[in-house]
Amino acid sequence: MPRYKLYYLKFRARAELSRLMFVLANVEFEDIEFSYEEWPKYKPLMATGQCPMLEEDGKRLCQSHAIERYLAKKFGLAGKGDWEEALVDQVVMTTEDIMLKYYDTYYPQDPEVKRRMLDEILDVQVPKFLEIFSRLYEENGGQNGYFVGDSITMADLAVHECFTGFLMLRPNIMDKYPKLLHHRTLVESQPRIAEYLKQRPSRVM
Repeated sequence: MPRYKLYYLKFRARAELSRLMFVLANVEFEDIEFSYEEWPKYKPLMATGQCPMLEEDGKRLCQSHAIERYLAKKFGLAGKGDWEEALVDQVVMTTEDIMLKYYDTYYPQDPEVKRRMLDEILDVQVPKFLEIFSRLYEENGGQNGYFVGDSITMADLAVHECFTGFLMLRPNIMDKYPKLLHHRTLVESQPRIAEYLKQRPSRVM
């Protein structure tokens, strides 16, 4: 069994989808989290100068999407066949589209600017993307409640993770989308995921 280490800051953000896949696949990994102050110590380890980074038996891989795709294929969470894999990637990359907008709200130093940006995300962007995910959920042939195919994939974990922070900020933000709420329940009904979520630190990002 390979020995895995996942390096990232003390956030969910760009590492959480990989963590969820490790948990769902019941594969042990060392979750190495560090603060901004500790980052200079870890940065030289990263080939791209960025994190997260996956280490497998000493081999190192950077870029969150490369890590996610690698783990999804390794753990059977990438979809069955080329078309399903493409549909899974479509869903995952769409979650990235909205998360990039959300990450932008962390940069402004002015509290009023930050507040306006966050309001725009919650009032305009999240409803827009909920409509998009509703369409993807209906159109892509997901069976048994999943986004793609007849079993859970990286796509399901990505959508669940995508809206976690938004729900913490505005708990009723998905109320008009009962199918997507049901989908969250389906993901959380996975025993290993349920146990992990119980003990996960409460972080908006």
